[in-house]
This record gives sequence, structure tokens and C-alpha cells, in this order.
Amino acid sequence: MKRRRSQFLNSTRWLPDSSFTTYFGKPAFHAYGKGNTNPTVGGVNYGHNMLSHNINAECGDNPPLYQQVYDSALKAGLEHTSGLRVPAIPLTKAVHAISDEQLQELMKRKPIMPKENRPQTAKKASTGKGVKPEKTVSKPKIKIAKPEMTLTGFEHTKENLKMKDKLARSERNTELDKASESKRSRSQSVRSRDLRNPESASETSSHRAGSFGINKADAPPMNEEIENADSEEMSAQAME
Repeated sequence: MKRRRSQFLNSTRWLPDSSFTTYFGKPAFHAYGKGNTNPTVGGVNYGHNMLSHNINAECGDNPPLYQQVYDSALKAGLEHTSGLRVPAIPLTKAVHAISDEQLQELMKRKPIMPKENRPQTAKKASTGKGVKPEKTVSKPKIKIAKPEMTLTGFEHTKENLKMKDKLARSERNTELDKASESKRSRSQSVRSRDLRNPESASETSSHRAGSFGINKADAPPMNEEIENADSEEMSAQAME
């Protein structure tokens, strides 16, 4: 409590004037009545010059020697407070101590820093005297091939080229596997459809022939048939 009281007293210069009434029971320091330069009643000879309507001038444990507040204002203040002012203490946030488990849970909910990479390869610490233990190194997820410098430029090493060919072959194999798998799935779907309804193909062809097909006898005569019929009719008329 002594440390807390000291911290509070050291910061009173940043508090508003009303805080002295709230926390210390003293009226806020102010030049009350400074605006009454021309009062309607009284003056120097009447003893009512520079009086105030603020009752703070006559509140607290140190009453002034002379009257500072108008009689009407002091009477209204006594009726309103009944002789005791009880200031309202502002709400303050209570200090709530949390456990380590709760702290870890809160940190997981709203992390400030991004997630750290866990070390995938841990090197054993050396136990020899005078030798510093090796640190734990995290394994990179994707490596980059580093070329070698030559007199004519840069070239990849044999190991890097072998790895590149291996990756290319594996990529081609995966593409071929995907293509064969898709072809196999299509053939299986067609085979399963034929097995479920084997007469579907014949029925479909017959249905199409019955719906859209025309017999030869029902077909209209063509140009050659019309000309042949006309020539036969003309020859019959000539014979008659």
C-alpha cells in the first residue's frame, strides 16, 4: 500500500482538478468569482464584491475566513448535499492475476509473433571439455542447387544434373500414370454401363431408325423417276 500510494501521489499533476475533491476531500484550487467584475448587487462598500456561485470555495476542512459564496448558492448547496458531499469514484480495472496455463492459451488465441519453425534435424551436443555444444539446426524444406564457377561461366555439377534428370523422369511418370488412370476410369464407366443395360445400344439404334427412318416405298419420287414416268406417258399417247 505504501508503494501504491507513492505511485499515485507522484502522478497527481496529471490528474484533473476535480480529482482532488474525489480522492483527497479538498476543493479544487480555482480563482472563484473572477468573473464578477460588475455584480448587480453589492460592491466594495457593501461587502459582496467578487462572490461566487460555486460552493467549492466554502467546502472542505479549511473554511475561508471571509464569505466567498452567495447566500442563495450556499443555501441551495446545503439543501442538496445535506451538509456532506460524497463524490462518485470512477470505475477502475481490477488487477486479475492469471495462471501460466491461461496465459499460454491466450497467447495461442491471438499470437503477436508468427509461428516458429520446429527443428527437423537435431545435432547431438558434444560432451568434450572446452568444446562448445552444437546448436540445433532446422532442415530446409526446399533446397536450391548451387552452380559452380568455371572459366567460361557457370555450370551445374554432375550431382545436380542427375537430380534434375531424376526429377524430370518422375514427373513424366506421374503424368503417364494420371493419363492411364483417367483412361482406365473411362473404360470402366463404359463397361459398367453396358453391363447394367446390354440392350441399350440396339434399342437406341432401332429407336432412331423407327423415329427418323423412311421406307423406300414411302419416299417421294426423284427427278429421274419423274422424267421416266413422263416419257412413258408421252409414248403411250403417241401410240394411241
